[in-house]
Amino acid sequence: WLEAAELGVEVDASDAGFGAVCGNEWIWGRWGEREKGMSINAREALALLIAAATFGARWAGRRFILAIKCDNSTTVRALMIGTCRAPLILAMLRELALIQVRCRFGMQIQHRPGAQNQLADALSREKWHEFVQEAHGRGMEPAESPSVMVIPPWQRHTHTHQIT
Repeated sequence: WLEAAELGVEVDASDAGFGAVCGNEWIWGRWGEREKGMSINAREALALLIAAATFGARWAGRRFILAIKCDNSTTVRALMIGTCRAPLILAMLRELALIQVRCRFGMQIQHRPGAQNQLADALSREKWHEFVQEAHGRGMEPAESPSVMVIPPWQRHTHTHQIT
């Protein structure tokens, strides 16, 4: 992976929603009530998980370093060390690892101050005028639906079976 080309992905979450930019594609969405009740750290991790699910198949089998740019230092640290004390974020880290395995891509995470994460930041906050100004001339298009289905950890039902 060290010899591979770098592909940058910007990810951001806000109280309103999330945004992510990969190449000339972008995604955004609004949070539901459950997500609005999460910490900003959990929302940042969820935004990254959604980005990986959306763009992951495009990255499959290609040799590059996926450089995730995120402005939340707590989420960046959790991703760098691969663990976290918050159970929900830890569950999202496991989901992200599964997507990496299924889609066969590697990843590096970088902290990027919000001022340098302008496209994703504008999407997450629904600042459409700013997004259009920043994206002008890049030929950017909205991405298609996720290539990998993400079932959030809080929506899974665990069934226990007794063997008699």
